[in-house]
Amino acid sequence: MRASANRIVKPLVLIGALVLGGVSVLLWSKMRGGIASQNHPDPPLLTLAAAQAEVKFPIRAPKQVPANGIVQGARVFEVRVQNLDEIVAQFKAQQKPFTGYGLLFLKKGEHFSVRAAQASPAEKAGMSSREPGELLALNGRPVPADNVSAWKMITSIARGSGALSVTYSTLREGVRTVRIQQKAEYLTGAEMPDLAQGKRIAIPLSIRGKQVTLLEWPAKRMKASVPGSRMVNIQGFSVMLTGPELTPSAFWSDGGMDFTLDNSRGALTRDEVVSLIESMKKLTDR
Repeated sequence: MRASANRIVKPLVLIGALVLGGVSVLLWSKMRGGIASQNHPDPPLLTLAAAQAEVKFPIRAPKQVPANGIVQGARVFEVRVQNLDEIVAQFKAQQKPFTGYGLLFLKKGEHFSVRAAQASPAEKAGMSSREPGELLALNGRPVPADNVSAWKMITSIARGSGALSVTYSTLREGVRTVRIQQKAEYLTGAEMPDLAQGKRIAIPLSIRGKQVTLLEWPAKRMKASVPGSRMVNIQGFSVMLTGPELTPSAFWSDGGMDFTLDNSRGALTRDEVVSLIESMKKLTDR
């Protein structure tokens, strides 16, 4: 038995457009979706093995559930974007050609973060367009600690021409340097979101009488950083913790999969969230 569900897509404008001769702080649009049954019954609760037979990607489930919680099973959702052509057309209408390096800078805490614009020279040079990193140096020059001096340096170097080396640090990759050979034309404006359709898995967990839900689906690209999230490193990959500090939810990407741990009811503590993620294994590895 299969149930289909509509994805509710709500663009969220996070950052206004600002172009500085090769540097773009763009309209950072994020498509936030939910699964809505809309006149369809909830998918049946299956065993993990039965759910695995319904999907082509490997299901991962926690080997140990904190506080003597239990894995209740799994539900298989079929997700479709009803108005896909309209959504794509709306985003393309907001995009315009621009010549630059394709670097997106954002003031974050006490430092500047940087990521690549989609399909830009920076992304083609190997910089992620999904996970921002802490900006450390440009063309070998360390970024000043003073915000005003740092921004002057960023804009001055970015207005230049020729090759540009960018050194930055992420939890996933550590410190790395990419070399962008030259400025080139790419599209700026509202960035195309991941419109992942197809099947995804929802694994309900019962913990202390409350429900926690683990969602899994194949990822087209690395999950974007969620504004306001706290990044932590768990077994070599970055996990975004959001919501209350003591009882957060979590988002992460690993092995071509996106994961969301919905702890909105506060069933798990922060340490228990980390412990649960650390224990996740493929069904074939259990």
